[in-house]
Amino acid sequence: MRSRLAGFAILGIAGVVLLGWAVGNWILAQPFTDAERYLGPVLLLSPLMIACIIGVGTSSPFGDAEITSCFPLPLLRFGHLTILLIWALLTLTLTTITWNSDYAGWVLVRNVLGFTGLTLVAARLIGSHLSWMVPFTYYAAAVFAGRSEFTEGSGSDVFTRILGEVPVGEWERWAWPMRPNTDYLSWICALALLILGLAYVSFLGAKGSRE
Repeated sequence: MRSRLAGFAILGIAGVVLLGWAVGNWILAQPFTDAERYLGPVLLLSPLMIACIIGVGTSSPFGDAEITSCFPLPLLRFGHLTILLIWALLTLTLTTITWNSDYAGWVLVRNVLGFTGLTLVAARLIGSHLSWMVPFTYYAAAVFAGRSEFTEGSGSDVFTRILGEVPVGEWERWAWPMRPNTDYLSWICALALLILGLAYVSFLGAKGSRE
């Protein structure tokens, strides 16, 4: 756990959560008509940063020593990632209780799960030290290109017929981090990414790892 910087990861996650909580409290204290709608950056960036912290620790410089352990490596990797993920979800849930928001807590949970899964997949494909690039790129694409431009008569593609039309100005289905917490497809995407990422890294390890 120390070789994977688990202690620093726990402190880093706590720092991100406290920062997000402080910014969220400041936003909600402003005299806006609908202050909750301005929580968007917190609901996106906090889970994104947490996922990147988790992803950095997916490899160990002492992989050769880990092979000699009496415990299976997949179990050790899975336990390490699960502990960090539970810690992130627990701290986020406790800090957002004070916000009295109907959806903020659920959006944070979904985005942590999804971004972590995406980061873990990236850790396996391009390495743990570069794994942060994929979720950040996806985040940027969702923010700048995730709004629907659908107009009547143009939705003839297969995905539109299966998933349903998205009205103009709303977030596309693929931009699941931006979707409302009541959108079940966004939860399916987030959970699928998490399961894939956990399985990928737990059994095969991060790319470039000596394990």
